[in-house]
Amino acid sequence: MQELELTPEEIKWLQAEQGLENIPDCEILEISCKEKRVLEPTPLPKRIKPFHFPALLSEITVTASALSRGASVVAGDLVSVQLPKQIKNKAGIIRLRNNRTTHDIAKLNTEFSTFINTMITHRICEFKGKVIYAPPRINLLDEIIVSLEIYIIKEAFEFKEINVNDRKAAFDTLFEKIGLIQQTVKKLKDEIDLGQEIYSKASLIDSNMKPMDPAEGFLLTLREYQLKALSFMYTKEQANADMGISLSPLWIKVSTQDHQEFYYSPFSTQLSIEFPRERHCQGGILADEMGLGKTIEMIALMHTSRFLESSSLTSEKNEPVKKTGATLIICPLNLVPQWRDEIKKCIGSAKTLIFHGTERDLKLKDAFAVITTYGTLTSEYEHKEKSLLYSVKWHRIVLDEAHYIKERSTLAAKACYDLAAFNKWAITGTPIINKLDDLYSIVKFLKVEPWSSYSYWNAFITTPFQKRDVSALTTVQTILEPLIIRRTKDMKDTSGNLIIPLPKKNIEIKYLEFSPTEREMYEAINAYSKSKLEYLKLIGKADYLHVFALLTKLRQACNHPNLISKTSTDESELQLESIIQKYCSTKTEYTNNLESEIKNIKECPVCFESEMENILLPCLHTSCKPCIQDIITTSEEKGEDILCPICRQKFTESQVLKILETESNSITLKPLNYQSSTKLESLLELLKKTKDKVIVFSQWTSMLDLVQNELNSCSIEYTRLDGTMTLQKRDTNLNAFHKPGCKVLLASLRSTGVDNVVLLDPWWNVSIENQAIDRVHRIGQTKDVNVYKYIIRGSVEEKIIEIQRRKSELVGAVNGEKMSFEELIELF
Repeated sequence: MQELELTPEEIKWLQAEQGLENIPDCEILEISCKEKRVLEPTPLPKRIKPFHFPALLSEITVTASALSRGASVVAGDLVSVQLPKQIKNKAGIIRLRNNRTTHDIAKLNTEFSTFINTMITHRICEFKGKVIYAPPRINLLDEIIVSLEIYIIKEAFEFKEINVNDRKAAFDTLFEKIGLIQQTVKKLKDEIDLGQEIYSKASLIDSNMKPMDPAEGFLLTLREYQLKALSFMYTKEQANADMGISLSPLWIKVSTQDHQEFYYSPFSTQLSIEFPRERHCQGGILADEMGLGKTIEMIALMHTSRFLESSSLTSEKNEPVKKTGATLIICPLNLVPQWRDEIKKCIGSAKTLIFHGTERDLKLKDAFAVITTYGTLTSEYEHKEKSLLYSVKWHRIVLDEAHYIKERSTLAAKACYDLAAFNKWAITGTPIINKLDDLYSIVKFLKVEPWSSYSYWNAFITTPFQKRDVSALTTVQTILEPLIIRRTKDMKDTSGNLIIPLPKKNIEIKYLEFSPTEREMYEAINAYSKSKLEYLKLIGKADYLHVFALLTKLRQACNHPNLISKTSTDESELQLESIIQKYCSTKTEYTNNLESEIKNIKECPVCFESEMENILLPCLHTSCKPCIQDIITTSEEKGEDILCPICRQKFTESQVLKILETESNSITLKPLNYQSSTKLESLLELLKKTKDKVIVFSQWTSMLDLVQNELNSCSIEYTRLDGTMTLQKRDTNLNAFHKPGCKVLLASLRSTGVDNVVLLDPWWNVSIENQAIDRVHRIGQTKDVNVYKYIIRGSVEEKIIEIQRRKSELVGAVNGEKMSFEELIELF
């Protein structure tokens, strides 16, 4: 990092401005951390010597072609540069005018003409020339050699946020010509590990960082890499108290021929005659891989870097601002209990408030943390003038799973941008989900200047990256280097040992074969989908949503026919609801009544057999399965209506339900014609073999419903987490899963603490699958983790796996959350 050299007079001025002129140098370095918490950025001394314009930057030699014959120019003549004529066929031509004769004597060759035209058009430079060589007798198009002096002018420092790309190209050319910057245009490789490229420098921070112990009273023992994370984050929060004055890494120093100095930002293209001090962002990105304990690291920071009360705090509008020493934590709903429990585990009796649902009173006095959700924050944002969350300046704001705000246009992102805080942190194991633009929203939240302006970001990152220009990655690395710390599970410490010893993670793809019935149905759906796709193309409506909907049907067919069928389960559920409405006020009441009736049934009312599999008819009468099947078969052969053998009420086969009784004496209902599926049968086989707890993931709650029915049938104790549940219900169910008797957790969300994971269906994005796995394979895990991914052979799932593999090779562990339109088409 480039250091600013100050004269003794400038140092005295700086100390006087801060009231430090009578303090010995050694004591200046010993300002307490608490004092640093409220210290404002150091004001810089104004420029002592004025900057004189125009300032000579350099001198270049150019060649020009003579425009006339004769002896109108000789060596030593001074020439001026004439702007190109704005007429067709003449645009872009730069002419040289002899100051002695006032005649145009030559035109510059194309290479120099384009460069000089850009400099003049953008009001960056002016040029003064002197003829070095001219033939004694000039003929038309003879070569004339001219020395051109390049002067930077005052207008170049008047930056406007328009035509940034053109301005950057002009400066790049200028500084290449004068030898300040080596202009090399490199293209990204066709296959590049984007994650590795972006995080390469972020990983180096760990090796250079000294560990820091948390403040007294922290109840957990941290590992060395966690102590280093604490050191990094604590240092970032003390950034504005850094007494050193360094040149911002976003700027370079430029010296003129007369030894004047100014500064140029190759990223924003701004020029400055004032010294651009490095501005530390108070906060950053904690991007450790999932399972390494990011939550604990952040709580250690919250405990160690406490807030110092200040009586003088005003807003940008010079109005009094209410402040709090609390940390505001924003996270998905399912993580609220985890934050609450981890804070209690780490700090003990710290005052932690949950701002969610009906509990939206904020008594911030002595509060350690306030936990809310992205959904709650979004609703508060819609009336932020009255919102308690927006009425204070927080000591610290933490976004957990910060990739939730990756789309800058969403309300969730805007709600986060507008929160006020002294320190801001983004926690995410996947800062980049699909594209470099995913990072922008986090950078904007952190208020990293000038990159929080999207015009800068788009000009120097988005557009170059789309053109495969390696400068985009270089720029992102420059931005992230001081902001981010990231460690992965395969990293080693200075002794060569893994930073965290974890048991093995065994991932097995279980390729399954459709049953003949399933295959027949799948191929029918596949044929229909292809035909529908061709029709959509023909009428011009083959857009992303239509194609995605067709593929969703194919993917659901791989799990279970009932996910796409509009009969069986759906009709049965409607039939059950109809019965409930007729006879009972609630499903619970109906179930209780039915259980009571079943216990009183001694025999089938038709065949009088006592051992039977009960069948429930729409009229609420019961019978055994063989009798009902005989009645259905006989009636269909005769072409007659199917009638209840007790009350003679008509019914259809799809309305008949099987009554299944579990070991706990509760009941569940299934359609009589219900069939299982290949995946369900394979899952049940696995569950019956293992004695360990198992988490079953599916992205469809309807699939979890089917698994739930099977578990009830087999008397396997389970619990469930999905997005439809309240916070209290999730908490209760997760606690139930940790009890000895509960074996299975059905989940579409986060869960931990087991040895076996089943992924019933492949995600579009392999990184989402990896997150689900890493939620289990993490600190505290002692047994090997076995992961089973169910894939149907000869189906769309095999193609998804292939695209996942290809995208993994392209961008490492950082993949697209959704597939491109072209990839969706490829799946047919």
